[in-house]
Amino acid sequence: MYEKILKLCQEKGITISYLANQVGVSNASASGWKKGAIPSPKTIKAMADFFNVEVAYFYGDINIANAENGSVAINGNHNSTAPKLGEIEEEIIKLLKMMNLKQKNELLAKAYEPTEK
Repeated sequence: MYEKILKLCQEKGITISYLANQVGVSNASASGWKKGAIPSPKTIKAMADFFNVEVAYFYGDINIANAENGSVAINGNHNSTAPKLGEIEEEIIKLLKMMNLKQKNELLAKAYEPTEK
């Protein structure tokens, strides 16, 4: 994940320290990312908003553009033999298409939050 964060920082011409300050985390936390620490869902959402990217960018690539037809691409690999989506999945995709970037990021951040036992 650190490589993705670093790439976005380089593209924007900022340092990781500057990003940390903008998203409300300490420099120590940001240093931890380089060592493999995973930012919290709240921090990832803040970074996604800051860089104007989807939260999914930080977790991996999932292409749902053709998911309505039952074909899904994950990490760039198209799988035409994927099973057809059910009614619930199709409805979720319709809702996702209607959401703006901020709404998608909030939803994904919530989905990646740890669940209580």
